[in-house]
Amino acid sequence: MDYNWYELSHQGTKFKYKVDSFSENSLGKRWTKLNHEYMLMTVASYGGPIALTSDKTQILTVREDDRSIDNICIYNNEGEVSQLIQLATPFKNIIVHLEFLQDEMLLAIFQLGQIWLIDPHTGRVQKLQISGLLETEEIK
Repeated sequence: MDYNWYELSHQGTKFKYKVDSFSENSLGKRWTKLNHEYMLMTVASYGGPIALTSDKTQILTVREDDRSIDNICIYNNEGEVSQLIQLATPFKNIIVHLEFLQDEMLLAIFQLGQIWLIDPHTGRVQKLQISGLLETEEIK
């Protein structure tokens, strides 16, 4: 992400600070970009694809045109969007982990026990449901 960095000198000491722009809308002021700490990001090995989506447990409001809100965005190693994987209910079934596996398949784990295996090159999604399959054992 790019920011407007400024340098400030005070009594011989130089400081750098950034300015994040706000946009005005019907809900008040909102950030125009999400900082990386509000994103789930993962990078495949050896210069492969990059995947990101907004971390729904961290954010309050963003711009309506931010693609990371209702998609998993997959970029090639040149920074171009190669796939947008649509999330049907992004704030009801939250992604809690995003990771590339050894074979460059993207693993997305959801809060409600669903797992997606995504081919970042074709956009093909294989959906698995694990909730109810794991046994619980009481620890004494």
